[in-house]
Amino acid sequence: MERYRHCLLLVLIAAFWIGITGCSDDDLVFDTELSRAIGISLNEAVDQYRVPGAVIGIIDPAGARWTGTRGLANLETGETMTADLRFYIGSNTKPFTAIVVLQLVDEGRIELDAPIGDYLPGLITRGGDITVRLLLNMRSGLGNYGANPEFTKAYENNPDHIWTPEELVQYSNYTVSEPGERFEYNNANYFILGLLIEKTTGRTYEEAVVSRIVSPLGLDHTSLPTTTDMPIPHAHGYRFENGEVADLTTFYPVELSWAAGVIVSNVSDMRVFLEAFISGSLLSKEMFLEQWTLVPTGRENITYGLAAADMNGSYGHTGSYHDIFTSAMFHRNGYKIVVLCNGQAEGGNYDSTAAKIYFKIISDVGI
Repeated sequence: MERYRHCLLLVLIAAFWIGITGCSDDDLVFDTELSRAIGISLNEAVDQYRVPGAVIGIIDPAGARWTGTRGLANLETGETMTADLRFYIGSNTKPFTAIVVLQLVDEGRIELDAPIGDYLPGLITRGGDITVRLLLNMRSGLGNYGANPEFTKAYENNPDHIWTPEELVQYSNYTVSEPGERFEYNNANYFILGLLIEKTTGRTYEEAVVSRIVSPLGLDHTSLPTTTDMPIPHAHGYRFENGEVADLTTFYPVELSWAAGVIVSNVSDMRVFLEAFISGSLLSKEMFLEQWTLVPTGRENITYGLAAADMNGSYGHTGSYHDIFTSAMFHRNGYKIVVLCNGQAEGGNYDSTAAKIYFKIISDVGI
């Protein structure tokens, strides 16, 4: 880890000198007073949550777009945050995966309520009891490789090993509850769905997502990396520990996130995807309604569908990539809002700091 550590930089002081930038993106004029209020709130949020920087992109109910940036993209060089930079979006990858699966249901190639064992026989012990739907809505009852001490031991003993999805699924091949019994957020579910996509389409997961979502939507700044190299330009991702800051941008093997969290994108592309996600333009009406049929999670004010959530009246999803890049994309009261963030304050617990920034902003400005 030491080679990824830098001397402690005083993030709050540095951020103080980096002003907010923002602009309307098209011929429609975004409300000036609202953009000013959002900029002030973003400024406060970056300081409050002790992160290097953040980007916010908004579409108002009339279709006017505004982008704001705050803070630093690279603590070592002092590069300021700009709207064109790419970030890992973490679990906001899951809606991409879910939409591809639902497209395959639309095409009659997968049945939503069929057991996953019908398509991937022998992959998991309870394959006859766990349906495609239960994987999508996080109710499979499966364990999570990340919480399995045997996986942690194997990872630490062989840090250069390239993990296959099948290996990671096997470290998740135990049950924490009966299928359908309760909501348990679990990346392993989406690894299985990635394998389902590959088996059904005969293409790699990455190829399927690009051909079915990225290319049709014209997401020219969105990619699914297979190595730790990030496309240029990109923000750096950081974690703060024991009074020091670690640049972990390329530290984690991407295969540990795969169909659950590997996508890299920027704020403009994510706004386009959010519009498609919220409108259902990539799905039939039937599958769109299935995706957005939300049920209680057991968590206060949060309901969940098929990689779609309502968080206290905000509709969308959040993401965290190993606690160093976080993202949030939500539709609320006619506004579509994306927040991307490149760090996590000390003591973070893999929550999405971008979501915290989002909720502070909408509360401050009254959206």
